[in-house]
Amino acid sequence: MKVLYDHQIFSRQKYGGISRYFCEIIKYYIAAGDPTVEVAIKYPKNMYFRSVDKGHTHVNRPWGLDCLLSKPKKINQRVSQRVLRKGDYDLFHPTYHRPYFLKCLKNKPFVLTIHDLIHEVFQDTYGGAKKAIECKKSLIKRADHIIVISLNTKKDLLKYYGVPENKVSVIYDATSLGDLSAETPSDSIPKRYVLFVGGRRSSKNFQVFLKATVPLLREDEGLRIVCAGGRNFSEQELALLQSLRVSDRILHVLPSDGQMAWLYRHALTLVYPSLYEGFGLPVLEAFSCDCPAIISRRSSLPEVGGDAAEYIDPESEDSIRSAVQRVIYSQELRESLIAKGRLQNENFSWGKTAEQTHSVYKQLV
Repeated sequence: MKVLYDHQIFSRQKYGGISRYFCEIIKYYIAAGDPTVEVAIKYPKNMYFRSVDKGHTHVNRPWGLDCLLSKPKKINQRVSQRVLRKGDYDLFHPTYHRPYFLKCLKNKPFVLTIHDLIHEVFQDTYGGAKKAIECKKSLIKRADHIIVISLNTKKDLLKYYGVPENKVSVIYDATSLGDLSAETPSDSIPKRYVLFVGGRRSSKNFQVFLKATVPLLREDEGLRIVCAGGRNFSEQELALLQSLRVSDRILHVLPSDGQMAWLYRHALTLVYPSLYEGFGLPVLEAFSCDCPAIISRRSSLPEVGGDAAEYIDPESEDSIRSAVQRVIYSQELRESLIAKGRLQNENFSWGKTAEQTHSVYKQLV
């Protein structure tokens, strides 16, 4: 069996959960030799893609030349379209939700992975939601099978699109971050800090988290917040930090994977107060790096956290603040959460993800 993957997510993301998901399963299949894989891309933007054997891709230029091209994404799409029309594959697995390929498929089966339905859940406030929903709808209708990464995402898929339940498989994500050697960040990291990971758009609930923890920062002179990943603080965020008088207590860093592992391992706790997730990868990353996790009891997060996390109501500042206080000032509670997190993390692996995905492929070919 030969599986074809397209350019989409590797043209869109430099880093990110979806591109990591596809890189991990592609690398697993290349190492196993079954199924045979091909990735139809010439100029990848994605950093994880550097670890993919170029012999299974259309990459034939040194890394970095994409920045010299005016429209590498359009070139990548033409490469994907050409390979699709050629038809030398048994099954197609697009890496994102743009339907450009539908006229090129030649009746070949395709599998679609839905990572979340955030555009549908927050369509009134989420930028670009209308276009994203239209694109997704056309692919969901045509897909031969759909993979979702949590039971909650399956529930949302059935709710918003009325997909037959037998057309959907739940296959969880995983993480390999805990296997990496920790790399000390170049930034000056405080000794005692609470960790916030990822973007800070409204659904991530950063501002409520910040307001909830400000009293703790004022009471504990040595306590800091480290925000890892996401964009630099916006003018609005900087104004909020200044108004709360905590500008000197909050640090933003853009770590490598090794540095991210270090940040998890040295944090007092991860706080992940998200209002909605398709999975919740930072929770699993924390578990894999022996970091206690405080997370929302919302959407998919209880599936990932199991009984290994401290749960909060993400819309209650009191709930967030009391949970942070309990965890950071109780060594016994932190050690208990760390031990439970190690056990919970064992339920997830990229090998399991890849093998279960392969089983879906085999049902269609």
